[in-house]
Amino acid sequence: DLGEAPTAAGVLHELVPVTDVKKSYVLGKKLREAAYHIWDLHKDITIMGSKAATIMSIRQFACIDVGCTMPQAERYVRLVRYVESTGSNPWKRVGELQEQFPRGLMQVLGLAAEEGHQDTGEPVPSELGPLIEPVSSAKRAFEKADIVRRKMFERWVHDKDLQHSELVQGVCEDTGAFPGQLERYLLLKRYCDSMQEGKRKDLLQYAKTGTLKLCSDIHASVQEGGWRDPGEPSFYTYTPPIVVEED
Repeated sequence: DLGEAPTAAGVLHELVPVTDVKKSYVLGKKLREAAYHIWDLHKDITIMGSKAATIMSIRQFACIDVGCTMPQAERYVRLVRYVESTGSNPWKRVGELQEQFPRGLMQVLGLAAEEGHQDTGEPVPSELGPLIEPVSSAKRAFEKADIVRRKMFERWVHDKDLQHSELVQGVCEDTGAFPGQLERYLLLKRYCDSMQEGKRKDLLQYAKTGTLKLCSDIHASVQEGGWRDPGEPSFYTYTPPIVVEED
């Protein structure tokens, strides 16, 4: 046992191990995704008959998923709320904050407090759906997948060494989306393309299925062996069509 960190900086590093603004923002977004999906899987379960205890438990499990403590998680999601409160591209805002505040996360949160930023607090897990997935319609998400693929392809053409995750991140930084969103659109596209046209139309057009609900059903189908995900097609053999993006 080496004992406690001997300096204030050492103690701060133990309490706040991630200070990089971009990494902190990513962790905050991942925490929201984790909290929502845990709630979605266990929405019929209540801990000790208490709504507050249930919410606390969901947030604790989300922290375990992401690998942080509850106080750390509170700072990460507070940063997400601050960054996204402007309504501009969050990745550009994160870049600006990184340049402005070299000491990182705690310095940014200090600024937010000084500015008197109106922080409404973190929504409960059941209310996170629209925040992690602004495209509520599975039909619209299916259509957006073509735009995402084309943008990925255009990046890949210039650098064929880029991996899938790097292509997705690049599109995210251009559009202001988060990787989890774009991966959902691509998953919906692969799943719906594997269906007959009539069934696809029933699912997307007539049933008006929600994006998060359909993705949850797809994951369940994969786990049960009902559908095998072929993964994204290789750009060496597939060229996505040019798509005109609607405003």
